[in-house]
Amino acid sequence: MQIAALLLGILGGLWELIIGISAVAFGGWISEAGGFGDLGGAVIGIGVVIIILALCGIIGGGIVMVNAKAGGILILVAALGMVILAVFGPHWASIIPAIALITGGVLGLLASKETV
Repeated sequence: MQIAALLLGILGGLWELIIGISAVAFGGWISEAGGFGDLGGAVIGIGVVIIILALCGIIGGGIVMVNAKAGGILILVAALGMVILAVFGPHWASIIPAIALITGGVLGLLASKETV
């Protein structure tokens, strides 16, 4: 279960990272285009939050083999953030890495109970 949590955490985090970098780039493009008010700054801010959540998912996936409980919790934090952003935020594509991260986080927590 730990290997599955590792893979899902890292892959979900990488997918999130792509979404975050795209949001930052798109926000910069909106800012440069002008005429949209402060929309570009808001999109850049959302992109930065997504990148931070992606790093939580990747780090959680990386440490799940050493400390399954801490890794599972980090992965679930990243998943919760992406679910919130999918509901209130930029795009439905945020739900794709969230599903992988939720599954990886639950597997990490189950693996922590298995090894104790």
